[in-house]
Amino acid sequence: MSTLNTNSIGKYSGNNISIDDPLRFKTYTTTQRDALSGTAAGDTIFNSTTETLEFYNGTAWVKLYDPTLEIQYLVVGGGSGASSGVGGGSGGGGVNAGTTTSLALDTSYTVTVGAGGAAGTNNAAGNVGNESRFDTYYGGSGGFGGSQNGVASQPTTHTGSGGGGGGGTNAPNQQTAGSAGSKGNANAGAAGVQNSLGGGGGGASTAGSGAAGGQGEGNSIETGSSQIYGSGGGGGTASSSGNGAGGTNAGNGGVRDTQDATSGTANFGGGGGGSGGTLASAFAFGASGAGGSGVVVLRYPNEFTLTTSGLTKTETTSGDDKICKITAGTGTVSWAL
Repeated sequence: MSTLNTNSIGKYSGNNISIDDPLRFKTYTTTQRDALSGTAAGDTIFNSTTETLEFYNGTAWVKLYDPTLEIQYLVVGGGSGASSGVGGGSGGGGVNAGTTTSLALDTSYTVTVGAGGAAGTNNAAGNVGNESRFDTYYGGSGGFGGSQNGVASQPTTHTGSGGGGGGGTNAPNQQTAGSAGSKGNANAGAAGVQNSLGGGGGGASTAGSGAAGGQGEGNSIETGSSQIYGSGGGGGTASSSGNGAGGTNAGNGGVRDTQDATSGTANFGGGGGGSGGTLASAFAFGASGAGGSGVVVLRYPNEFTLTTSGLTKTETTSGDDKICKITAGTGTVSWAL
């Protein structure tokens, strides 16, 4: 068992000391530190395991500096793709935002950015987007809209032109439906479920205007000004005008013969717009819109260094913080001093 050796430093003037060279404390790993004998209150070392100065308070070793790793996070799931066939707009991805201080240094945490759902073609159903994740914080996806010719909105069981996609959820592996639109010519869209933080998709219409998609959730973590994530897509129409507009960063509905639906914006989790009809055939339709991919944004203090693996990211600095925007991939993140 080794013994902690100490050195004395003489006074230079009064209670002051003068040191020409950097003051270097004896270095020990945690295992070596715990094996020391003869320690006394006030003894100070550098712990190479924790990379911090520590002092002995008479009963235990205590870090001189124990910073709190506070992470602000935004997790947005992928928006869903709309169905083909005078379709209702699809729901946006779930938005989950908050702050956590429970993460540890030098520990890997899982991150996944959910892709948007593909658009339905040839009167087929749309596709649900993929959930995003940061550690235990999830952004789910909304449902896709129903269509005029019997494609059921997902995850609702209603069919017909009024079927809009549901709002997203922030729970893992779950989707929550908004209220379904009615059948026939009605264009009522699906509203996002309370607390789901995802915009409901707009309903389509066989005559008249498609319903607008629901607005998503605003968040300013990335730029300092609010941006909208997880909006619902607008409904398509079999009329010659009057498609539903998507919420911010979501797709617009299509118009008969003149306009295809548009897709949700990448990395905003918007739902795709529902397709419009055509005069050429009762069962031919314009293109429906795909869902926009999700995103994970992490904001943390400058003093920490972030390491990522398997992820596509950009990193910027804002004041005393760094902002990491992760736009694709499945991998890990970890922080160190």
